[in-house]
Amino acid sequence: MRSIAALQAAISSAAAGDAIVAADGTYLNNTINISTSGIIVRAATPGGVFLQGNNAITISANRIVFSGFQFTSGSIAGVVITVTGNENLLTHLNVNGYSAQKYISIQAPSQRNQIAYSNFENKLPNAPIGNLVHIEADATVPGYHRIHRCSFQNLSGGGGDFGNEPIRLSNGAEAAYASRTVVEYCYWNNIRVKEASNIFKKAGGGVILRNPNGGTTWAGNSYDGTMGMAITADMERADPLLDTNGRPRPGDRTQKDIGCVEYTTGTIANRPLTLAGVGPSYLAGPSAGPVVPSIATQPH
Repeated sequence: MRSIAALQAAISSAAAGDAIVAADGTYLNNTINISTSGIIVRAATPGGVFLQGNNAITISANRIVFSGFQFTSGSIAGVVITVTGNENLLTHLNVNGYSAQKYISIQAPSQRNQIAYSNFENKLPNAPIGNLVHIEADATVPGYHRIHRCSFQNLSGGGGDFGNEPIRLSNGAEAAYASRTVVEYCYWNNIRVKEASNIFKKAGGGVILRNPNGGTTWAGNSYDGTMGMAITADMERADPLLDTNGRPRPGDRTQKDIGCVEYTTGTIANRPLTLAGVGPSYLAGPSAGPVVPSIATQPH
């Protein structure tokens, strides 16, 4: 398809199992509504389609694969991609320097949606207040969503609630709801923490946090080491009592296994993530795994 109008027409007339392919190029001011379940909507070449300007993409169907698109210039007052359906996969996306309230919003009570092999970075400091990826929670329906093999980078600004959260799993009003979202194998660079009930620890007495914004509040967190910020009543210094019977951690970062102590006596498999292990394939991310999985491989 060589225009968004043609792409939308094909989506609207598609049947389950169809693949709708957008020709490589730049498309401006795009509104796309995906309401037919079981289809693939992808770029002809991963990363070859740029959706710029004012974009609003809604996925209300189930088992959709949305893959290979870039958003690198433009703005919207609201959300770039809104998901209300179930078991959808958003993969090999790049949202870099785009101005929006949120990049992706997965709304309740949807379930089992995935965001994978994507890069999110450089949300502009003057963008509308929000966050990069927002997972809503429902009072009675757990989400079971999954965010994996993604990179979140270079989120600057004044802190507070001004768009500097890479991921928000629910919010204060939904604090008692069960989201059950899994975030794994993601790469983080220059991000901000804004959740409760965390443990912060760094070996060797090093500084755990740098460049505090001065407006942060904490609740139910513990730390062991030098925090690098003023300690409040909601921060408790406590030894996490980790088992130290493992082998000593090597000094070279590339030789370290994941964890506070080394248990493996054989080959180390769980090394710290680098950008080569996450994000879209066209941004030097991993080539392992299909760029566009078939509908049959999606979670059910």
